Amino acid sequence: MSNRNESSDLTAINGGQSVGQPAFRVALLGPPVITWSDGILSISRRQVRALLYRLSADLQPIPREQLCDLMWPEDPLPKARRNLTHLLTHLRLALPEPDLIEFTSEYIALDPVRTWSDTVALVKLYAERHKLLQRHPGLEDDLPFSLNTLENVIQSYRGPFLSNFNLSDTQEFEAWVNRERQYYECRYLEILSDLIDYHHHRKDHDKAIAHARRYLEIDNLAEDVHCKLIELYAAVGDRSAAERQFESCVATLEQELGISPSPKTWAVYQSASGPRPHGLVDRSLHRLETPFIGRDEILNAIDQAFNLACSGRGKVILFSGDAGIGKSRLLRQIASHYHCNGTVLYSACTQGLQNLAYHPIAEALRPVVEIQTHLLNINPLWLAEAARLLPEIYSRFPNLPAPLPARQEEAQRRLFEALYQVATSLQSRFRPLVIILDDLHWADSTTLEWLVYLSSRLAYEGLGHLLIIGSYRREEAQPLAGLRAALNRLGLLEEHCLPGFNTDEVSQILSHHFGIHEEQQDLAVRLHQISGGNPFYLLETIQALIESHLVPEQVTDLAALPLPKTVQTAIQYRLIPLTSQERKILEVIAVLNQSITQEMAPELIVAGELEILESLDQLVSHRLLSEHHGVYQFAFDLVRLVVYNDIRYGQRRYLHRQCARLVEKYYPDDLALLTWHFEQSGESAKAAEYALRAGEKSIRVLAYTEALDFFSRALVSLKQQAVNLTMPEDITANYRLQILALSQRSSVFRALGEMQSYQDDLAEEARLANALGDQSALAHIYIREANAHRWFCRYLKARECAEKTLQLSLLIGNRQLEARALREIGLTERATGDFIPAEARLKQALQIFHDLDEVGYEIHTLCNLSALDSYTGNFRRAENLAQEALARCEQAKTPYLRRIALGDLGVALAGSGHVEQGRECLLSSLDLAREIGDPTQEIFCLCYLGWLENQADRPELALGYLRDGLALAERLDSRAEQGRLYAGLANAHLLLDNFRLAKSFAYKSLELARHHHRGYDQSLAEQILVKIGEKL
Repeated sequence: MSNRNESSDLTAINGGQSVGQPAFRVALLGPPVITWSDGILSISRRQVRALLYRLSADLQPIPREQLCDLMWPEDPLPKARRNLTHLLTHLRLALPEPDLIEFTSEYIALDPVRTWSDTVALVKLYAERHKLLQRHPGLEDDLPFSLNTLENVIQSYRGPFLSNFNLSDTQEFEAWVNRERQYYECRYLEILSDLIDYHHHRKDHDKAIAHARRYLEIDNLAEDVHCKLIELYAAVGDRSAAERQFESCVATLEQELGISPSPKTWAVYQSASGPRPHGLVDRSLHRLETPFIGRDEILNAIDQAFNLACSGRGKVILFSGDAGIGKSRLLRQIASHYHCNGTVLYSACTQGLQNLAYHPIAEALRPVVEIQTHLLNINPLWLAEAARLLPEIYSRFPNLPAPLPARQEEAQRRLFEALYQVATSLQSRFRPLVIILDDLHWADSTTLEWLVYLSSRLAYEGLGHLLIIGSYRREEAQPLAGLRAALNRLGLLEEHCLPGFNTDEVSQILSHHFGIHEEQQDLAVRLHQISGGNPFYLLETIQALIESHLVPEQVTDLAALPLPKTVQTAIQYRLIPLTSQERKILEVIAVLNQSITQEMAPELIVAGELEILESLDQLVSHRLLSEHHGVYQFAFDLVRLVVYNDIRYGQRRYLHRQCARLVEKYYPDDLALLTWHFEQSGESAKAAEYALRAGEKSIRVLAYTEALDFFSRALVSLKQQAVNLTMPEDITANYRLQILALSQRSSVFRALGEMQSYQDDLAEEARLANALGDQSALAHIYIREANAHRWFCRYLKARECAEKTLQLSLLIGNRQLEARALREIGLTERATGDFIPAEARLKQALQIFHDLDEVGYEIHTLCNLSALDSYTGNFRRAENLAQEALARCEQAKTPYLRRIALGDLGVALAGSGHVEQGRECLLSSLDLAREIGDPTQEIFCLCYLGWLENQADRPELALGYLRDGLALAERLDSRAEQGRLYAGLANAHLLLDNFRLAKSFAYKSLELARHHHRGYDQSLAEQILVKIGEKL
């Protein structure tokens, strides 16, 4: 019996296989089957099979962390990552060709070129079908692909996704299976529907009937398919079958849903069984009488997306259009419509605040803080992370723990995850979460990155009950290129371009405002001609018509229209009736670029409070301002832009100074707005002050792109200020601030791994410090330059900078700098193979660090000496030094510094023959390095894990570590370990008897070692070349 089942499975899986297709095939639709060439491949361990099935489902690289969460959701991440590494080893050993698995330090994937998966085939066909139908709507009655292609995909669907397979003790995996099962079933049913329509259109009724019956076997609530089947039975003259099908439809809908068939189904049944009864009417709703018009198609698309979100298949919808096309109005309508059936979070991005990290996300999530019942379900650690951005959380939960310490990418990932936890705490199958973000072209880059993160979770983990809707200006789409590309890759993006109103819709708007007039259609044509159907242009013009007391009959040609050729002239026309007081108020609010309250207005406008309030009310009645609970802002941003651009330059600078003082009083934490005001007012010193503070704030929330922008703007302001300075003390203060801004910016470059920009800033710092004659500043700059040169393996320059630091440290009496310089010189000597002087320098530095109680530097230097002893083969002393460094970490309570000591201890243990202990130390070091975002230590660990596996005669595993390390080193342009990584690759291929590759990698290692003057690496490469020569 088992052999017959395997045979039928192989027929279904390989039935369409042709020469040149992958030999490794994984079928997941139905009971899972793995085949290699023409035979079944058995994998005994269930968990190993589960990993293979997850990798096969989409043949895309999957983050290791995501796999850890899927397979071991309850385990700490370091333990889960070790479990995954072991499981990956078992999987590679179980495959006929281990390199079918591709992996890096962050991702794991099956080779998509050499692997076939039925789920990927199904999704690929569906995606191409959807794309073709979008481009060629006329294909609905035809097939966009060959009939054989569709039939083969249908044949490969042997049942529900991963039927008869489970990991009952892993709920996350089971939840993933259920989500995928629904997804593939829906894709399969849509392709079946294509085939039904195709065969029906071609009058091949028997095949259409077969496909329809197969469809209803899976989804018997599909009334439209019942209806088609009734029609098909009638077409072949089987009236009794049509009647039975109708009865089955009635019974199913009544029992399962408690409803009766639709009028259409009744009509088809009546047509199949006898004359059609009278009185059936089209019950579709007409929306033509509502003021919100012209968006029915888009609202229907949103409705479908919302229904999909209800069923656990969320997506992202983006609307684009010209300024004023009605994007914001549409989003407000959507928010209002779904408020009762879902949880809606709404926010709008603001021009001028693109550098304020997470601003729109924080505004959207702030209401969640008020809903404590949802926050109670969130882990306190995530709440503490989210409180970085939403401090209101502390008022609700004052006993939260402090956020965990972390660096760079890991810390940002935690904040991303925390925001995700807060956002999705509101979603449920009964109330989907709808996140609406307006004007995304003004969003900060960190917000866009978080949206990619959130969407990735949606795609890879099936978050389900979530719908994200956003809008952006078509002419300002460039900032969203990365977001859109990422969403497209994830298969989540649905885009709509909002068109302008057509002539008939313009006519409807005129009817709404003026009633029906004989000249209405002619006026509608003229208005459409001048506005292009843009709702903003159009409504502004109609407003001008109303205010001028003109009616359509009085407008006989375009010249008679009191409307401009552009939006600017339209708005300017509306500004003419304003009093001088009202115009001044508009100008003040335009410059402020922020809402204004009744209390704030008198501080900017010289007038009585009552007079100001009357003017504000008049501006609201003119629809130039909007008011909500005493807060006033422009009704349209384009109005503000026109008003702002019309202000004289000198007057504008004066108003910016006034507004800056007001913002300092009422919005002191709005550092981005304060920076902008002082920049525009020409107050360079204040602009630089706030730009520096805004940059520091951005660093605290890990918004590095925004931080770079603020520090760069601070430098621009400081350089502008320096031009007009004459007093020596003022010039000195300015230079010191420039050094501070450069230092801050260079630290961001260093954190991002942009080492060339880091060096450029250091060079500029040195120039300014030289101009000041500041020996201490110069010494600190030189030691950082030495570190940068060593990163690039420029050891002569590194030593030169370190020796300059040493001279200056002795001159100014700074012993810490003296020790740092000695250590840096020792490290350059170690790298170039001068081990004896290197040891002396490092020991000198160690003694000074110990005397000064500089624990961090002391630990690093102990590890440097340990590594030096490993180079020279003194592994026992290397082990002792690393153990001493670990002990100092424990005493000083610096757990993250353990990663350095553990790495060197692992190398020493492996060198002395304790391979397993060495591996455990290196893996622990690797986990810590990844946890805090230390790519340099990660490269080190991957390199020596590769060498360790070579030592243990496991070259296949060695290749994985070494390739990951080399990829990371090349991406960061970290050159120190590259020669050793290439040597390790050569050694691994030598063990595999792949002499050609071994020789190639060995020569590459030798070339790098000679170029960078790394003596130890050169000797490694030469030894391997000798071994290759002996083998040959």
